Amino acid sequence: MGWQKTYRKEVKLPVYSFKGKDGKEYKTEEYGTVTAIKKTSNGVAMLYPCFTPEEAKLFVVKYDCVSDRAEWREIVLPPENGLSPSLPPLADQTVVIGDSFFIRTLGNPAEVNVEKASFRTMKNISDIQKKYASETLRGEFPEYIDVLGSYNDILFISIPMHKATGLELYVCALKNG
Repeated sequence: MGWQKTYRKEVKLPVYSFKGKDGKEYKTEEYGTVTAIKKTSNGVAMLYPCFTPEEAKLFVVKYDCVSDRAEWREIVLPPENGLSPSLPPLADQTVVIGDSFFIRTLGNPAEVNVEKASFRTMKNISDIQKKYASETLRGEFPEYIDVLGSYNDILFISIPMHKATGLELYVCALKNG
């Protein structure tokens, strides 16, 4: 077995400001944090959600180790994006597959593509839920579909079901979104 070279460097992201719906300036370091990291060819890409009193913002920060520069890109979110400060995309519920982060939201999981700086709600999961776990659609409270992890580019999600015998999780494996 050969030795692998490990590259370690402490990086302080530059302060980034954005304008909220209310017209005020907000600083990312005060309203958000890095929740996931993905290796890129020259460095890393980081998922950085921010929550102001009025809205959710989502950024991808690409850090280039060669040039020692960070590039902030705002992800354009659809109106019904499902991001909430009460349910942010946490590290333990975010998965990296290829060029994308897969995150939990208030509804269906979503894909955040790093290269395209895009957000896509995975609506096909609702079809899976209707077919295999329709009981979860009739509950008093919404059931959150969790992102569990990935293996060989296969995304694993769970759909919780409340039954008379207790909580059951339906685990689904999805390939290619």
